Amino acid sequence: MRKVFHQPVPITSPAKFKEIDNRRKEINRLNRQRAKAMEKRVARYLDGTQTPQSGAGSAKGDILIDFTNRPGKYMIECKMSAVRDKGVPMMQLLKKWIPKMNKDASAMRAQFPILVIHYHEVSGDWVIVEMPHLHKIGVFPAVIDPTEPQVFHYDTLAKAAKIHLPQAKQANNRPYYSLLSIDSVLYYFMTLEYFKDIMKEI
Repeated sequence: MRKVFHQPVPITSPAKFKEIDNRRKEINRLNRQRAKAMEKRVARYLDGTQTPQSGAGSAKGDILIDFTNRPGKYMIECKMSAVRDKGVPMMQLLKKWIPKMNKDASAMRAQFPILVIHYHEVSGDWVIVEMPHLHKIGVFPAVIDPTEPQVFHYDTLAKAAKIHLPQAKQANNRPYYSLLSIDSVLYYFMTLEYFKDIMKEI
């Protein structure tokens, strides 16, 4: 009697490929939807303007804003992450973003770029901005306590910095911020609410 062998359907079958492709398209659609919602929310909160095509056209960045008491235009780039590192929300900040943001801000004749990040399924947004940029326009965030805020160092050859969600948003009822050292450049890492307060104060 001749044996009949049934070949399993390979994972690369047309049906399986279509299923995986549809799933990928749905994930991409949701990510674009979430990114647009974030840009709209941040622009509204800071009284800024969303750029057409999220900076893919002649206008760079995701949001442009003009703080009335801080003369000049500012460019905001929005990024979001759903990544978890040992259960803690984490943003994989690619170091190549930084020179690109500075270049785009210069092209837009903006004072400097501001990176706003959002951790998926976590309330609130966070700002990363170069310390010298804020200092040159006379903005000096108040320290949380008599000691300097903790500095997180990313001065390595790694192509990315893993920015984890801080365990506390506030300390001693004062606005939260810490410092990031990325390739020997210091950055403020603060809540969007605190950033708005210090940029709009006179």
